[in-house]
Amino acid sequence: MKTFAVVNQKGGCGKTTTSINLAAGLADLGKRVLLIDMDPQSHASLGLNIKAGELDLGLYDILLAVGEQDGPRLDDIVASVGKNLDLIPSSIILSAFEQKLAGAPGRETRLLEAINAMEGDYDYLLIDCPPSVGLLSFNALMAVDHVIIPIEPSFFSLHGLGKQIESIQLFTEKLNHPIEIHTLVTLFDRRTRLSREVLEEVHKHFGKHTFQTVIHNNIRLKEAASYGSPICEFDRHCIGFHDFQALAQEVLLLKTREVQEQPTEMLSPRPVRNGILFSFKAPDVRSLKLVGDFNNWTPDKNSELEKGEEGNWEKVMTLPPGKYHYKFIVDGEWREDPGNPNSIVNDFGGIDSVVEVKPVEFPELMQQDRSLSMEADQQEAS
Repeated sequence: MKTFAVVNQKGGCGKTTTSINLAAGLADLGKRVLLIDMDPQSHASLGLNIKAGELDLGLYDILLAVGEQDGPRLDDIVASVGKNLDLIPSSIILSAFEQKLAGAPGRETRLLEAINAMEGDYDYLLIDCPPSVGLLSFNALMAVDHVIIPIEPSFFSLHGLGKQIESIQLFTEKLNHPIEIHTLVTLFDRRTRLSREVLEEVHKHFGKHTFQTVIHNNIRLKEAASYGSPICEFDRHCIGFHDFQALAQEVLLLKTREVQEQPTEMLSPRPVRNGILFSFKAPDVRSLKLVGDFNNWTPDKNSELEKGEEGNWEKVMTLPPGKYHYKFIVDGEWREDPGNPNSIVNDFGGIDSVVEVKPVEFPELMQQDRSLSMEADQQEAS
């Protein structure tokens, strides 16, 4: 599944319009697409004719319940909004998420864990982020491989673009989570010199990371949103439809960046993009499971490792910060991890392997994002 977050802390740049119509465009090309509305303003939900006030259960409830055995899941709130297109709607209560989980361990991976627990099968996942970079956007960034930054042709957009990219890059460095950044020029008016100059500057500075497609300023896109419909269902003859059809085709050509892992000889648990990678090299083994206090020592289907090349079994676990005891079950026999030197004698006199997941600290990043949001608000006010 290819994953994208549509991000820009500056409002009025076509972020939600891009999220809705790119998702619908990919679905129109036969891809199974899930769009997650991560914005408490719920504009993506409204733009697809889903009214937040009519929902008994929302994204806020699912994110708070992550890790609960019998808690609600994303599958419980998926809304089918078109052929091949599903939506996870939002509501205003989502704005309380950051305050509710302030200081909670694993708060920045709640969405990723919820997505990993889904049973639905999709080709593409798109997330419409709020127009600010806080805990909601951090959750979105942790769940994706690609970021799309819509840019309207204006001085303020160019000024904020560099800082937006710096913020994302700092985030990826702090969390060891590489993300491919793409820029997209929106609200383009070929008749104005400013639009042409901004497009030229974006291509000059970001080159291959800029989509060749531009989204023209088109009134039919606004009209489609007011009717709760993507442009591919509202008007297939306008320039807005052709722009997003071209963008969807361009997105289909993108390749997910391969994360460079450490050599397979290093079998100890180690952090990777989605969590902690556990490995066990055993070419002749028929069954291998991972159990520990993170799954109540239960050897169920979810504990099974996948066998790769040269008999190397692997499994990625998304774990909140903490210290965990675990073992492998190798063809029914319980064993400690031979690649992990960290172990401890358990209460029954046996040996458990131990892995520690360290908390992620990024206070300066949060402070920078607050400053950027305040600056963007001041620019909008002026």
